[in-house]
Amino acid sequence: MLAAIYVQIQWIVGLIFIILYAVTTVSVILVIVAENRNPLKTISWVIVLLFAPVIGLLAYCFLGQDNRKLRVISRRAYKRINLE
Repeated sequence: MLAAIYVQIQWIVGLIFIILYAVTTVSVILVIVAENRNPLKTISWVIVLLFAPVIGLLAYCFLGQDNRKLRVISRRAYKRINLE
């Protein structure tokens, strides 16, 4: 009896992890495609995320995002605040 419950719990937990993996992967891929960057870089990041999701996600967070646009916007906003 307990073994059957244990198997059901394992199945449910496994299904939850698969769903989380799919949602995370699809959402990160959508973010990468929406960045409108070089198609070669986009395809490369998508392939890395599909074949090595954990390592690919960490690598993308530290190496793949272009934060220069965010810095420019924040500098402009900071200058506006100081001018007013």
